[in-house]
Amino acid sequence: MAKQISPDLRENIFRGLFDNMLDTFSLRKVIVGESGEPVDLEYVDVNPAFEKLWGLKAADVIGRRITEVFSGIENDDVDWIRVLGEVALTGRPLTMEQHYQGTILQISAYCPEPGLVAAIAYDITANKRYESLMASMPDGFAYCKMIYENGEPQDFVYLAVNDAFAKLTGLKEVVGKRVTEVLPKIKETNPELLQICSRVARTGRPERFEDYFEQLRAWLSISVSSQGDGHFMAIFDNITERKQMEETLIERELRYRMLFENVNDAIILLGIDRDGHPGKFVDVNDIACRRLGYSRDELLGLSVKDISAQSENIRSGYFNKIKEEKNVTFETIHKAKDGTLIPVEQSVRYFEMSGKSIFYLLPAT
Repeated sequence: MAKQISPDLRENIFRGLFDNMLDTFSLRKVIVGESGEPVDLEYVDVNPAFEKLWGLKAADVIGRRITEVFSGIENDDVDWIRVLGEVALTGRPLTMEQHYQGTILQISAYCPEPGLVAAIAYDITANKRYESLMASMPDGFAYCKMIYENGEPQDFVYLAVNDAFAKLTGLKEVVGKRVTEVLPKIKETNPELLQICSRVARTGRPERFEDYFEQLRAWLSISVSSQGDGHFMAIFDNITERKQMEETLIERELRYRMLFENVNDAIILLGIDRDGHPGKFVDVNDIACRRLGYSRDELLGLSVKDISAQSENIRSGYFNKIKEEKNVTFETIHKAKDGTLIPVEQSVRYFEMSGKSIFYLLPAT
């Protein structure tokens, strides 16, 4: 037969919990007026957390009325005497939030026996700030727990998401559901997702990756961090538009490169140096390399003066005319790597690209 706990031991256990709990606790007795309505509250007991929060000693509080301890409380935004008094008189519990000196408290009040009201105040400031941050952040957020079978990651369940989650993915009411319920083909289309999330949850090392989610028709950039005990947090952004722009730029670059390399003329692009003079070559095609006898790397380290057989004065004249007229054709002489002189009729265009001045040389022998 199990040994019964003695009343003294039980009292010591409860007193230990009472004295060491982090949340504030107070027990008050309601004082009623002639018509039976609550007119004041008298403190019966308070714990050390109450003393710390309010900067009061229990000896200075117990046995005194709330109107004595907190002078002017009748003028507070909340009618505490009526609110807490009704809990003591009716037995109906209540939960409410209260701001105090930059702290947000959640107050739970209940009636342990007729005429008494017990109140516990929880500091929920951090939670409220967290909720505000999650609600206002433009990135999607998800707090999840991994699900394992025989030690292998099989799924994860959404425990919390922010408003941006639905805006960025189009997925709604996912809390409490598994990712395989929300995205049934996720294991086939994105098998690495479970592996990455599981690895982060187990090792504690955060990871960042980008992936295309076929069922969402979207690219997501995802940062995953461990929250301990098989939990992880994912913050993500929808980068579909950026990826589409990158693909468009790649396609344009490929088309440009195909045209650039397959024309029969030598093409050279060169920039302008800090002094406003023609600088080094920024791009050349294979025809230009073959005609001048240089490799691409060699030619990209040169400038007009290195391949021109004409004087600086003549080159300066051409340069000024090009800047003024933007599109010029003239005859000149190029010098190959082996010293061979090559007479050319050269077409030059002057334009700006990405904020930089560029010369486009199209010499034809």
